Amino acid sequence: MAFQKKTYNLKWEEGHALHGMEVKIGGLSIGDLEVMAALRTEAAGANSFEKIMPMLEIFSRSLVSWNYEDDGSPIGTSLAEIRDQGDARDVIPVILSWVSEVGDIPAPLSPGSNSGEKSPEESMPMEVL
Repeated sequence: MAFQKKTYNLKWEEGHALHGMEVKIGGLSIGDLEVMAALRTEAAGANSFEKIMPMLEIFSRSLVSWNYEDDGSPIGTSLAEIRDQGDARDVIPVILSWVSEVGDIPAPLSPGSNSGEKSPEESMPMEVL
C-alpha cells in the first residue's frame, strides 16, 4: 500500500476575519515550499505586488476546493478565476495560512530505541541480600 500525499483542511476559529471559510488544499513540493518561503519574505518588503502572482500560481495548482463566493456565486479554483474574482484581502491571508500550515515541520517522533545502551535493569546490583 502506498503512502498518499496529505490534503489539508484549513478552517479559522470564530472571531477570525476568515471564520466560515473552508479550504481543502494539497501540500507543497519541497521546491514550491522553497519558492513560497522566499516570496513570502520578499512580499513583506517594498514592491510586494510582483511577488503575489507567483504565490497565487502555486496556490491555485494545489487548491482542491473552497467555499469562497462572490455575491452567492462560487469562485472557482483556477488561477484565472481567483485572479479575476478573488479579493486580495481574502485570498492572500489564506495563502499565508496555508504556507504556515504546510511549512510547519512537526516535532520529531519520540525516541524508540536507547541506541544500544545498557538498560537500567542491567546496571542494578544483583547480589543476594
